[in-house]
Amino acid sequence: MTRIQIAWMSCLALAGCDRVFLDDRPISRIDVSLVRERGFITDQVEIVRLEATGVRASVLVRDDDEPSGFREIAMRADADDVFHATVPDGERLVRFQSAGEPLQVYALDAPDLVVRDSVYGHADPAPAPPNAQLELAVELDRPYAREPLEIVTIGAWARRPLTVPEQPALGETTWRAPPISFSSLTTLPGGPAQALRTDDRVLILRHDSSGMLDGMLSVPGYEQSDGVDRITASMVTLTATSHLFEIDPQTTAARLNVVRPNPVLTWSVNAAPGAAVSRAKGPVLAGQTVPEISSHVIATYYPEPFAGWPSVVRWSGTALRGTTGPVAIPILATLYQAAELPPDPPPGPPMVMSQPQGLPLLVSLEGTPIVADGAAITFDHDHEVTLEMTIDRAPPACDKHGFTLVSIDPATTLRTTRFSVFSTTPSVTVPGALFSPDVVYLIQATCEVGAREIGEGRTALTLPYGVGTLDTAVFFTP
Repeated sequence: MTRIQIAWMSCLALAGCDRVFLDDRPISRIDVSLVRERGFITDQVEIVRLEATGVRASVLVRDDDEPSGFREIAMRADADDVFHATVPDGERLVRFQSAGEPLQVYALDAPDLVVRDSVYGHADPAPAPPNAQLELAVELDRPYAREPLEIVTIGAWARRPLTVPEQPALGETTWRAPPISFSSLTTLPGGPAQALRTDDRVLILRHDSSGMLDGMLSVPGYEQSDGVDRITASMVTLTATSHLFEIDPQTTAARLNVVRPNPVLTWSVNAAPGAAVSRAKGPVLAGQTVPEISSHVIATYYPEPFAGWPSVVRWSGTALRGTTGPVAIPILATLYQAAELPPDPPPGPPMVMSQPQGLPLLVSLEGTPIVADGAAITFDHDHEVTLEMTIDRAPPACDKHGFTLVSIDPATTLRTTRFSVFSTTPSVTVPGALFSPDVVYLIQATCEVGAREIGEGRTALTLPYGVGTLDTAVFFTP
């Protein structure tokens, strides 16, 4: 046992002790805390402090006397679900993991960490009845002309485009759709469908050929039966107003082409009840795919039928390639930005979607660039390793840098997130033991703007928000 370890243990036994000594040099201690929050998005946002029960949290303090480079100090939770530990001041990692969720690691200077994420759905969801179905009896506002239709639930957050057999006949104004299985809807939170509640909404949305929402049916949620429930309602025509914003397709495409060829560029305006926590998904009010030579200024019409929900522009480019071995999967590079459009735009130039965030160009593990599929990256798993990204913009292009390790099952190509580590710098050192030998991996690097209080240890995201992402080649660590 080293002298600092002996002194640390002795100090813990002394009330009021705030320093330990190494070679007669004082080492200050600090109190470190961790709070976990989650925003649940229904038709509004509810911020909830998550319980500490079942969560393992600790601080990894840099210690050169340890083979891994770190010494782990457990955090203890108080009655308010706040984790605490007293540790030597200096470089450290805060790590935590709850049952069923991947490990998260934060390398931040602030001693008090408040980690917030957000999900779509209720804080205490119940599963939908297994045989729940929805039957539609709808009076249309005009003869049907083959426009796309989709069903969307708000609160339980599920959706699905309606297929031709489910759509009205051409020219029909009275629509009787066959029963639609609720389990066939795709859920925004992921997983099986959540049960509807009486304060949810059920929508049928109609978009015209330009992608604009121009018709809607909206009814309250209901207590679902384990069978067929009928909705009888009328679709209404929506009134659109004009809005302007500016994008730069050529610049977005050029940035992505550096790492992945032939990006797909899209914009949309969404009614976003989660805008307060930077989440911009919701019913699409208007949207299109655009070529990289398209106009910079977008003049669009869209309605705003959702009172109290901000209209948020989502501007993104996505490019992918397939890996060549040892598994065949698509890997992505993306640039994404979301910003709220004012309901009454002020006079002057339109809002510019400039995508100021950096795009990761290269990720290295212990000094080795991860660029070739199937590469073996060798390091000592019992020692520390360094993750580093190179981005295409000069600092401060990221509020928060992230590295997410994903394993891939060669037999099924199933992806599983193993851990995520976040830092305010593009380089972070972690224990090598977080990697398992001979497992196929990729790393998703992220560069985010919108974490405006990250310097104070608060990870909450707000609009305008932007992120650049890069999936590395697949690799393994012998």
